[in-house]
Amino acid sequence: MYCLLKCRQLTRVLQRGQRVAVAPKRNGGTGVPHYRSDAPPENANRASHMVGNGLMFIMWYWILWHFWHEPHHVFGHYEWPDSSKWTDAELGIPSDDED
Repeated sequence: MYCLLKCRQLTRVLQRGQRVAVAPKRNGGTGVPHYRSDAPPENANRASHMVGNGLMFIMWYWILWHFWHEPHHVFGHYEWPDSSKWTDAELGIPSDDED
């Protein structure tokens, strides 16, 4: 259906003698597609990869360390309620004598 619509438009333009606009060529990147993979930088070497991986390790180590040792930064500074002290009425559980 889409193709028919475009063909009709093209034939109308050609019958009228108008020029068809041509899209300009895009000159971006190296010309090699990188789908779901890292595009290699122009000046990549082993040292830059090692530094990048080291910084990534330090960042995740810091995040996970503080998440484990200081969880109140995420969950808040309050005492958790003791769920064993809640009654059945507070939880919405009907009593045993009701049928």
